[in-house]
Amino acid sequence: MGNWKLEVFRMCVYVMFPVGTFYVFNKPELFEEHVTQRVRELYPPEDEIERERHEKLKGVMQARFEAKVQRENEEQRRLFESKQSAAQS
Repeated sequence: MGNWKLEVFRMCVYVMFPVGTFYVFNKPELFEEHVTQRVRELYPPEDEIERERHEKLKGVMQARFEAKVQRENEEQRRLFESKQSAAQS
């Protein structure tokens, strides 16, 4: 083991390393430009034509889903009515 000076130095390093990293990495001005550029790459501004195509596709998919649910409901209703009429007979 070292003497007390080494131990004091180690303790200072143990305390100051997290404080120093927090100080460096908690400065938004260091990362703001990079983060803004990356966000613009990942999420580009919406194009009006693309938005309209997306809305149209969403409408088509919604109509298909509603038709499917309607068919399933009709099938369930017919099945229920046939069971009910069989039970009454």
